Amino acid sequence: MHKEWDVVEASKKEIAEEKAKVAALRTKLEAHQAAFEDEQKTEEWSTMGWKKEGWSCSACGGSQAMERDMRER
Repeated sequence: MHKEWDVVEASKKEIAEEKAKVAALRTKLEAHQAAFEDEQKTEEWSTMGWKKEGWSCSACGGSQAMERDMRER
């Protein structure tokens, strides 16, 4: 019974360590997601600004494929 208790205690310790790792990774993931979303919003606003000023590819006589490529960036 004593050996079994030691195994249980060791398992509890491992679980606590794993939970701490998961919490740290979740925090890191959320920070990266927020940074990604901010960057994506900046790119969207930048593209909208260029189009508002008339700098889209169609304004300079470019093809529709070029304009689509620019939108995808």
